[in-house]
Amino acid sequence: MPVHVDFSGADEYQFPDIPTGTYHGVIDSWEQRDSQSSEYPYIAVKVQIDVGEFSGQSLILRLSTSPKASWKIKGTFKALGFDVSGLGETLDIEEYLNSLPGTPVRIIIKTQQYQGNLRPYVDQLLLDQGSGPAPTSPAPTGPATPGAPLAPKRPGLPKIR
Repeated sequence: MPVHVDFSGADEYQFPDIPTGTYHGVIDSWEQRDSQSSEYPYIAVKVQIDVGEFSGQSLILRLSTSPKASWKIKGTFKALGFDVSGLGETLDIEEYLNSLPGTPVRIIIKTQQYQGNLRPYVDQLLLDQGSGPAPTSPAPTGPATPGAPLAPKRPGLPKIR
């Protein structure tokens, strides 16, 4: 049976014009997706800005499951308040991912060229402790001081081992 769609009134999708910076938001959901450029799937963490001019805009943090990119998943969990000190070689992280929706975060957004257009992307998420307005400039991109906590530990969450 044919499927007919009228595209006469459809405009080309425009990515939201969100400037580089740090925004208050919340984690909406997550899902595992196949990558178009890698044999490894990635975890798509959907976040939504919930304060200010861009309130309601959603973006995706992409976390590759490639062994070479596991540092990004570990760093993200640490920044969201998980204790990752005993992290072993292999871990089923579904329990931890399922605890993310509803978590208040500070969303660090940067921009990059993609197919000739400047697009915003989520560079990092930090646990939002509700301590006032998010800064308007991007967070430093250098390495964190070894051993320095990026966010307080989240109460009631199991230790990652």
